Amino acid sequence: MANGIGITPNTISAVVDLLQTGDIGFGSNVEVFEDRFKSYSDKAYNIGLSSASAAIHCLFAFLFKMYGSCDVFTPSLGFVSPVQAAIKNGHKVYFLDVDENLLVNYDLYYDIRCWHLERQINIDFNKSVFMPILYGGISNINDLVDRVRKSNWGDIVVVDSSHSISPTIESDFIFFSFHPTKPLIMANGGILSTNDLVADEYIRSYRNFGRQSSGDSYDIIMDGFNFYLNNLNATIGLSQLDTYLENIKLRKNNFNYLKNKITLDVGYFTQHDKHSSYQLATLILRNKGSKALRVELQANGFKAMFCYPFLHKSKFYSQKISLPNTESMEDRIINLPIHHTLTADELSTIGRIVNEQNFYNC
Repeated sequence: MANGIGITPNTISAVVDLLQTGDIGFGSNVEVFEDRFKSYSDKAYNIGLSSASAAIHCLFAFLFKMYGSCDVFTPSLGFVSPVQAAIKNGHKVYFLDVDENLLVNYDLYYDIRCWHLERQINIDFNKSVFMPILYGGISNINDLVDRVRKSNWGDIVVVDSSHSISPTIESDFIFFSFHPTKPLIMANGGILSTNDLVADEYIRSYRNFGRQSSGDSYDIIMDGFNFYLNNLNATIGLSQLDTYLENIKLRKNNFNYLKNKITLDVGYFTQHDKHSSYQLATLILRNKGSKALRVELQANGFKAMFCYPFLHKSKFYSQKISLPNTESMEDRIINLPIHHTLTADELSTIGRIVNEQNFYNC
């Protein structure tokens, strides 16, 4: 059974060579990886970090330093770390609904922002941050960003691009995640990308304990943590940049195979665009049954995910709000495996299991 990791001989060779040098902490390949990543992020500054969670923590620390407490608007359907980072750094989070493709519902964001404006709640001192998620690997929701820009509210656009490393969306800041199950593989790693020089300088110090070099020693000039990307993970990432797009083609073919094989009675797949990374093949079931289907797939050796539990209904981040479209997705979302190491027989089996599952009496 394919494991979805697909480490290539080129990656193995690069890692062996690096291990022989012993240079696996903060090293030269981190800077090389950051520089090469410019062609993916289309941003001037690309800061390698230990994870996407570290990236967004650094960013919200920077935004608090610059603007104080901000109002952060983001979908409830997302990973917990951006919300956690925002709250830990003194910001207020407002959860938003999603549309039928699990992308942020701009209308709800607009309504909440207008409500604030009409009542002048925090408007004199709270900067607002619009933080959409490129769910599933899609690269672009610029129609929504254009509406944010045209509002002239001066909101900061921060994009959670953890499921894509080839976005075409406009943003002030964008952060990325590298992981064993993602198209660009690392044990753990992330990047924060921006055109803001001040943010770049702040976060480069923040990711390294707030240190600043001074001769053969250093001084502590600000707050910070051990958040830097290490040379070992940077080397793993570098070894794949030249093959990344080929892997995406394979994932796209696998997605299209399942989309054609699975009957329309089961449900519908969320959309992808031209530059999607095809990280997730998200199937929205017409009736409940995601949990049962995941159990059946796992029993046959396939890992199928539910991304993510709804944050506004979680025990820790619970908010007394109604997000009807998000809530209608409960037990209906399933992310089918489409990783580039799957065989034709495995894809056929996945399609057969989905088609044979009884969703209609759930």
